Amino acid sequence: MAQTNTDLQSEALRRPQVLQLTNLRNTKFYELIKKGEFPKPVKIGRTSLWLRKTVLEWIALKFEQRN
Repeated sequence: MAQTNTDLQSEALRRPQVLQLTNLRNTKFYELIKKGEFPKPVKIGRTSLWLRKTVLEWIALKFEQRN
């Protein structure tokens, strides 16, 4: 069964996927989280997860701030 756009938006991403989407390096990524400038992950056990929607919204906000 094909995923809908809503399914993709609510997809949980692990750190490597977030880094790929944002084009950030580990150091900068964790620096932004620590400074409260990037959404904190949801922890499930030892796994950190971010919703794709949240990451895409953060990227869009960065583009808006450039103007």
